[in-house]
Amino acid sequence: MESMAETPTTTSLLANDEFLIDDPSRRNNGGGDNTHTTASPTAQKMHPVVQVVAPDNLTGGFTFDVEVNHEILTVTVPMGGVFKGQTFKSQTQARIVESNQQLRVPMGGWKDGLFDFLKYGPFHSSFCLAICCPLVALGQVYTRLGLSWNGAPSDTPNSTRSFKIMVAISLVCTFLFRLTEYGGGLHLISILFLIFTAALAGRTRAYMRSRYDIPADSVNNTLVSSAEERLGCHDCHENYPQCYAVEDYVTACICQPCVISQMSRHTALYDTYEGTCFSSNGLPKHAPQMVV
Repeated sequence: MESMAETPTTTSLLANDEFLIDDPSRRNNGGGDNTHTTASPTAQKMHPVVQVVAPDNLTGGFTFDVEVNHEILTVTVPMGGVFKGQTFKSQTQARIVESNQQLRVPMGGWKDGLFDFLKYGPFHSSFCLAICCPLVALGQVYTRLGLSWNGAPSDTPNSTRSFKIMVAISLVCTFLFRLTEYGGGLHLISILFLIFTAALAGRTRAYMRSRYDIPADSVNNTLVSSAEERLGCHDCHENYPQCYAVEDYVTACICQPCVISQMSRHTALYDTYEGTCFSSNGLPKHAPQMVV
């Protein structure tokens, strides 16, 4: 029997397997008149008719995923299309890509290396922004991680305020660069900008390594020994915040674009979705946020 569900939240969960974690609680082996054969030949599900608020202007036949009672299902836009914000009814079906899994930021190690910044080509947003507009790239990472403009956890994790602040700072710095270009203060402004950006990048990297349990296996022995001597650490693995944070800040100073680009790649599904330069999270509107 068809049943009406609450208005679902639109989302999409297409992604690489490296971002996926099995969630058995999402599996449901029910039966009934309205069934749909899933990836498992023995599993059948009853899928309700739902009312959906269109996330954008969509053409007829377009499919996208919605969340209905904590389950991800696929709906099809009716013939004639819909406008953004329009409510329409649709018979749900099993997701086109059935996986019973959820997206999560990889833990225990970086998704790729520090020098893999050309992984998606020289014109990808993660590389171009890290080189030309590093603060804007950091703002996109902050939006994904729910951080404030200074790299600290935010009370409003879904806000785009941090991104807007970073864009504003970038515009002010650009204005100052042009203003001081012929006044002799350009070098000083440039140095201050680099120090400010490196400090934010280092703090963000340290936060991500702590949050996602990423070991500092790339730190060199000289740096570790210096941290142990200066900070009184006898075991850097047990005193990460004091010792290994040194690597994060030093790496951000030495290779700032590499660090920012790596953090951007680690928190986005660039293998599935194209990166964008002008959105608050660096991804298209239909791309999901990472589950962090």
